[in-house]
Amino acid sequence: MMNKKIISLAIHSLLAGSALAFIATPLYAAEETTQDENDEAVDTISVTASRVARGTKEVPGAIDVIDKAKIEDAKMLNIKDAIQGTPGVLIDSKNGGYDVRLMIRGAGQKANYGVREIMVLRDGVPMTDPDSFSRFDFIDTQDIERIEITKGPGSLYGSGSAGGTVQIISK
Repeated sequence: MMNKKIISLAIHSLLAGSALAFIATPLYAAEETTQDENDEAVDTISVTASRVARGTKEVPGAIDVIDKAKIEDAKMLNIKDAIQGTPGVLIDSKNGGYDVRLMIRGAGQKANYGVREIMVLRDGVPMTDPDSFSRFDFIDTQDIERIEITKGPGSLYGSGSAGGTVQIISK
């Protein structure tokens, strides 16, 4: 009598587990398909974070890309207008672009001129002085295709990029 109860309980448990797996499988498959379609639509290619063309979702770090469409929609007059509103980035300027205050995740000391601890590159060429100062007053905003912002330290660009990297890519 006891064996029949144990066997019956085991069969019921097995059937219940199989039914649950059968019900959950289509839901998981449908959710996964939707996620893949969304990823392909939003992923952009970045070269700033790894110096290799990779999708922003494949880069093992925090990166934001401000593309041509966003730049044109914003009707920017200077670099501040393009970068403003990026999560984790604070930019404020006085006197055009000469007196810029740029902070990425809290890093970016204000100096007598420019910004310290943040590497600024234009088409891969550093615009940051050897003593890690960067200026934004001589950047022509009319020929910018996109701006890539890498947040946080990285050894890719050396000690001048302890706070992050701003890569300006021309048309």
